[in-house]
Amino acid sequence: MMNKEEHNVEQQNQDAYDDLVVSIEANVSRLNILIAVCDDLEFRDEIIKRYEDEVLPIRSYRTTLERGEPSLRRALHELVEKEEYLQYYSNQAVITVTGAEELLSIKLDEKEEQSELEKFFGYLQWTREAIGFYRFSIVLWLTNNLVEQLSRKAPDFWSWRAGVFRFIGKNGY
Repeated sequence: MMNKEEHNVEQQNQDAYDDLVVSIEANVSRLNILIAVCDDLEFRDEIIKRYEDEVLPIRSYRTTLERGEPSLRRALHELVEKEEYLQYYSNQAVITVTGAEELLSIKLDEKEEQSELEKFFGYLQWTREAIGFYRFSIVLWLTNNLVEQLSRKAPDFWSWRAGVFRFIGKNGY
């Protein structure tokens, strides 16, 4: 039997999920930046699969930030170049972006000016002009630690988001 705390977490997750799906479906044909937050990567993948199935006929795509050059703009551009549908009918799509949780926060080589994570936040800060012409929803998945840093290190991108959806994993995070 589920205790009250487990029920509350389950309800919070369901509410966040419902809000995420509504935001994807309600913002077809325009750029829609959504930030989803979950520390439990297995649970995150379950949520992604679930909304990809639910938002049909909106087509779902996935891309991962590239280590070394973690640019959201670049990841989206490469996906659009590869997928003909996105070149002509992008207004009926949702793009899920993962990989931020794997970016290093330290420099492995002293010759590097920035860590991967610093590059990611720097790129995000200047992303508005580079992706403003896209007409689809982008769901950027972050951990709790990364979303806290995002608001400070990329305030322009943060202010441009349409919503933040927080999920609590099975491990309590």
